[in-house]
Amino acid sequence: MTVRTFGKAIKGPVAYVLAGGASYGSMQVGMLRALAGTDLRPDFIVGTSVGSLNGGVLAYDPDSAVDRLTEAWTKVSRDDIFGSVLKSAVAAASLKGALVSSDGLRKFLESTTPARDFADLKIPHTAMTTDFDTGLPVPIKEGDLVSALLASSAIPGVFPVVNRDGQRLVDGGLVANVPIGEAVAQGAETVVVLDCGFTVLAQQMVDDSLISRINRTAAIVLSNQVRRDLEKAEGTTILYLPGPWPAGVRPDNFSKSAELIMKAEMMAKEWLAEVKIDGPGRYGSAPSDSLVATSESITPAAADLAKEAGIPVDESKPVAEVASGVDEGQTGSKVVKAGQQIVNVAKSVTGSSDSGKGKEDEDLATKDEPKKSAKSQVVDADDTPVDSGDEKSGNAVVSAGKQLVNKAKSVATGSNGEPGAAEAEDEQVDSKSTTEQRDS
Repeated sequence: MTVRTFGKAIKGPVAYVLAGGASYGSMQVGMLRALAGTDLRPDFIVGTSVGSLNGGVLAYDPDSAVDRLTEAWTKVSRDDIFGSVLKSAVAAASLKGALVSSDGLRKFLESTTPARDFADLKIPHTAMTTDFDTGLPVPIKEGDLVSALLASSAIPGVFPVVNRDGQRLVDGGLVANVPIGEAVAQGAETVVVLDCGFTVLAQQMVDDSLISRINRTAAIVLSNQVRRDLEKAEGTTILYLPGPWPAGVRPDNFSKSAELIMKAEMMAKEWLAEVKIDGPGRYGSAPSDSLVATSESITPAAADLAKEAGIPVDESKPVAEVASGVDEGQTGSKVVKAGQQIVNVAKSVTGSSDSGKGKEDEDLATKDEPKKSAKSQVVDADDTPVDSGDEKSGNAVVSAGKQLVNKAKSVATGSNGEPGAAEAEDEQVDSKSTTEQRDS
């Protein structure tokens, strides 16, 4: 039943843009349920990562897509997509290119739609991917559908790289997580954005783990992508649907999918019922809008880095308005600790150690895992034995981790990269590590 008619207020072609966001993709199902109650229909679809998967189902059969997706998302679990935690840990220790195989992702995709080629789709669909060698965006809109959607969702380091037509392709989120620019380039006059709110991680981490900090770093980068695309979309009507951001769970946690679908549907329905379209422009807020740093809430060095990264630094707003509760020293020490965890995990894998380090560092490392020789064989995620004993690359990982610690310390303390006593100590170890690599 149609609850909102936009009529001539909407100018075609209309593009649905479905963003990436892993388990947060369930929100898009709720948004699609709300859109089904309007006269808005896509002339074409552009999706990235999980958005390309949801978009592929929608493009195959728009009439049944909502029911198909609702059923799939309310049943899927983390293990269905990413496999067991144990296998992931073994794959990480092996230093191989992917933590898990794409089998679970493929099964999820093939269970939600029978389409196997872009020619099977009723609505034109573009899956955004990234050329892993050149770093350039690769939009795919023809040929084998499954490999294209797997490539669009191939998070580097998590899922394997997809080889297709002579290119090594990975997740399109690296270059266009919310592919508004691609939709505009394809001629869209109206763009309906179904964002998963992944960039909200830039303001609120789900927990204080290393993974959450990595997610937050990615969210900051993705926020800048959205800003750039919105600037390029001037003269286009952008309907930016609201969603239940933040999700309250990590992006690999599917336990709240049903709840997120319901919340997203309610929010989108209310917004669609009230929004008034009056010519081109953006209607609705993007999650990335709230990522604004203040020069008072961070050190001068960090403020400079923010500006270089394209993050707007608003010097007019007090800290309480934008970054309430920010403790510069505490935040900096957490970043340093995250970097040190990378060092320790790398050491635990390669078997290297520092004689001067205490028990605290040992606790951060994976001390509970049984020790293996440098040349031991381990089983990867796909049960293929691999050689985990590349000592040179292992030392390089340790060195890179220590460089991250030093950089984090310089930003956190506002030293602009001038090392203090602690940094000097680490640099001496780095030099020793480099010498050991040359000697080996």
